[in-house]
Amino acid sequence: RNVRDCATGEFKDPVLGKSYYGGLDLAKVEDFSVLTLLNSQQECVFVDRFHKIPWDAQLTRIRAGADRYEDALLLVDSTGSGEPIFDALRKGGCRVRPYGFTSQSKTDLINHLALQFEKKDIIIPKAEVFPEMVEELESYEYDVSDSGTVKMSAPRGQHDDCVVSLALAAWQAKRRHPPIVAWV
Repeated sequence: RNVRDCATGEFKDPVLGKSYYGGLDLAKVEDFSVLTLLNSQQECVFVDRFHKIPWDAQLTRIRAGADRYEDALLLVDSTGSGEPIFDALRKGGCRVRPYGFTSQSKTDLINHLALQFEKKDIIIPKAEVFPEMVEELESYEYDVSDSGTVKMSAPRGQHDDCVVSLALAAWQAKRRHPPIVAWV
């Protein structure tokens, strides 16, 4: 709920000395990789959405986006194919934290994002600025099986990459982790 009410923002240039928090949902072929950055006021200031490009090119784009926004702290899907990309980002000097997807962790992540929209504590770009995000958020659905298991995803044939990336960024921003000084 409240997606359109929260879709009042614009992309913004980085502000020197400000903190930025990112979420990174990774994909290689069919889905999109999406990097979403929020400022400390939970305004979505930057999104980079791309697909069908090699991992090394993805790493370059991700690093460039994070670096541009004051070395943004990224929460990265580190499950499956995301693990080597997480490691490569970390070794490449990006400030990253892993987020492993399980049924419960995804539920927690999406419920947190839904609460941010419910409370209108998050600002995303207007539909005319970034329609893919608004469309994905509005079509995202919960499905309850006969056994009571809840599955959250985009409808068949649609994408949820912007939703997951935004959810990771919102999770990261709300927790406002202290800066990571260096990796060993």
